Amino acid sequence: MKVQYNGPVDRFFTSLTFGLITVGTVAFCDWLIDLRVDRQAERCYAALLGGGERLDAIILGSSHGLYGIDPAILEGPGIRPFNFSNQGSGPLYYAEWYDLYRRYQGPARWALISVDWFWVKWWRRLDHDADSLPLDVWLRRLADPANEASTLVFMRFALIREHSQFAFRLFGEESTFPIDESRSYRGGSALRPGGYAEQGQAGKRAYRGPTPPGSWVAFRRLCTRLREDDARVVFVQTPEYLPDAGEHPQENAAIAALARDYGWPFLNYNAERASRLNHERDMFADWNHLNAVGRARFTQSLRRDLERLGALPAGNR
Repeated sequence: MKVQYNGPVDRFFTSLTFGLITVGTVAFCDWLIDLRVDRQAERCYAALLGGGERLDAIILGSSHGLYGIDPAILEGPGIRPFNFSNQGSGPLYYAEWYDLYRRYQGPARWALISVDWFWVKWWRRLDHDADSLPLDVWLRRLADPANEASTLVFMRFALIREHSQFAFRLFGEESTFPIDESRSYRGGSALRPGGYAEQGQAGKRAYRGPTPPGSWVAFRRLCTRLREDDARVVFVQTPEYLPDAGEHPQENAAIAALARDYGWPFLNYNAERASRLNHERDMFADWNHLNAVGRARFTQSLRRDLERLGALPAGNR
């Protein structure tokens, strides 16, 4: 006997089926896009919030610090730095991040801050890491009215976050900056040698926009917190390919003045500490990012300079 359904029941099951298919398709696309996004930040948060090893020696910065400083080379007796550098992250981000870090790790003992000449230009905030935050931390920030709920939701889901690059994320080729996963260690990542992306002046123009409101205030807030915690702090500017990058004395003078205010050294490897490396194109992935070979060579030099300053224990390997 054929079972007859009335109109509302048919419409309900049709809508339910369509809804489940839609939700499943969206969830699958979100998962697929997430697979093609580097999870470096997520791994850093897992280490930060995991409650295991005490991470009191930290490296902070944008992609220059992420790809330019190898924490393995800086290791030695009594110090094992963790590289918490994050793409496009500056003072606005780290002033908030350090509060989260301090809650889970306590005060930092040693901090190496990678300061690009345009470091204060970055707009990124902690809530932009919503996709990497553990669910309980994300929910607590979502419930706090002081945070931007729309940003936390928008950045949590890859399908929304990457909507402008949807086709590329699903079907695009590998990034022009391929990561050498074999060299990833304690938060740091490395870019494979070769394939210098010649950008000329175009990249530099992107960093000459307005400074976000409160960026310098956030920078001083971060520095003040580190000084209150009696951390040993060093500012470092990683090498750029100077024939394309040029010089930026005004921006660097402002950073140097801040370092002097706090009594911390500023090691600028694009000015007084520039070397032959700054003119060797095969050491770079593009005009302002070292590749894996350049990263290793630079970090060796940085280690020696830090030891001369007494900012690292003597005898590091």
